[in-house]
Amino acid sequence: MNDVPASDKASDVTEVPPDAPMPRDGFPEGVFVAVTAWAPLYADYDDPKMTAEYRAALFPVVLMNVRWDGRIGFPGGFREAGMGVLDTAVKEAREEVNMVVTASELAHVVTHQTAAIRVHLFRCDLGVRTREQLTGILASAAWADHCIAEGSAAWVHLADYGRGKGYPALRAGGILATAVGEELDAVRAVMLADAPVGAYGVAR
Repeated sequence: MNDVPASDKASDVTEVPPDAPMPRDGFPEGVFVAVTAWAPLYADYDDPKMTAEYRAALFPVVLMNVRWDGRIGFPGGFREAGMGVLDTAVKEAREEVNMVVTASELAHVVTHQTAAIRVHLFRCDLGVRTREQLTGILASAAWADHCIAEGSAAWVHLADYGRGKGYPALRAGGILATAVGEELDAVRAVMLADAPVGAYGVAR
């Protein structure tokens, strides 16, 4: 998906209801898709200092695109005239990461708006997966119609791990596309709220 216009770089990002009236005719409307999963990423990691508990822990990840400009964003695109936001989400997931999803598998997470664009974020949750399954999804994403031209898929780690690194470092690193940070915060909050048993850093 294209970034927001340059003139909007400093605009505030505001959460709005998904069915709120558009500011004007022709106001651009985008759709993001967050494909999420939990996985024991370090089950077979070659580090003798890791504890058994850490190896067994499930870590949250989200499928994102490393874009042609070097920044990280969600699979997504602008809604075309006559196409609903859910239909757009289904189409973009297939085009950008080769993920076949149905509208019923998508849950609305948040809708944000700046002075120049409104963006709806939907989540497709894959539940608990193995590292091998996550690797297979990446291999499949390489065959997406828009792969490389718009970005290449990567699993992004959302846990606060490594003595205060992890997610805070990702958010502060300046590598996220414009306004993507707010969407990522919302995805992470939803994931932690319904985290499975064994999730890293989540008390159950």
